[in-house]
Amino acid sequence: MKKISIFIDDSGVFHSNHNYFVYAGFCFISDEDKISAKKRYRSLNTKIKKAKAIEGELKAANIERKHKNALFKVLKDEISFSVSVNLKRVHSGVMKDKKSRQRFKDYALRRVVKELFKKLLEQGAISKDDDIELYLNIDQQGIATNGLYGLGEGIHEEFKYGINNFNYGCFYPPILEGEFIVYTKSCISANDYLIQAADILANRVWNSYEKQVKELLNIPNHIILNLP
Repeated sequence: MKKISIFIDDSGVFHSNHNYFVYAGFCFISDEDKISAKKRYRSLNTKIKKAKAIEGELKAANIERKHKNALFKVLKDEISFSVSVNLKRVHSGVMKDKKSRQRFKDYALRRVVKELFKKLLEQGAISKDDDIELYLNIDQQGIATNGLYGLGEGIHEEFKYGINNFNYGCFYPPILEGEFIVYTKSCISANDYLIQAADILANRVWNSYEKQVKELLNIPNHIILNLP
């Protein structure tokens, strides 16, 4: 069984009076990679907290730019991904109530995780016949707990059996043929260094769109998706 772990956080507010909303995260295709990344991130995180006498979590929204950049650099060569939503282009019907906004956010997550898997297949990091366990870790602010189960089910269904798009009358075939199990977990970022790393990445990607600074997106091994 291949074990793939993904850590995701968001940046921005999914509301019509804002411009952009972003999900971003890291992907590890072995436990060794994941443990090594966590150690490296924790080490620098601890140094910054000591130097600045900060208690609690280092969040992108309230630390100096030089520290944000340093934390970003620790994991910049890992496999990472982001999906940005241009909120001004999202249909007003989607924006009108909380449920439809959440559905669109779920759709954005499914789309970007699928792009990530297609890339892993293309690069030979995984093969479509592999038996895979996917561990999807999402910051608890980013998604309702009951929505988490549905998201895992949706990813499993689409990757393993394909999906019909009834609006356009087309079928997207499955991308995996081996055994595929999806585990979803809602994480408290204060207790999880890799969710904190995803927060730094999401904030960087959000800034690249919000402030129109394209260089912030020069990230190796990074998959970018723009919606709608």
